[in-house]
Amino acid sequence: MLDIPSVTLRAWESRYQAVTPERTESGYRLYSQENIEDLRWLKEQTEKQGISISHAVRLLRAHKD
Repeated sequence: MLDIPSVTLRAWESRYQAVTPERTESGYRLYSQENIEDLRWLKEQTEKQGISISHAVRLLRAHKD
């Protein structure tokens, strides 16, 4: 959907707390529309703007506060 490798998504979740998806009883991740929009924005910042993921996550959090 977002063309972000699953290993990258997991790293962004665990290392940077970029998004926190819900989990099913069996442990599958369920991404909300907000999670998807956030991930899309983060991907754009890292790929097109050349910003590190840690900096992009800080910018996203500052924007949401």
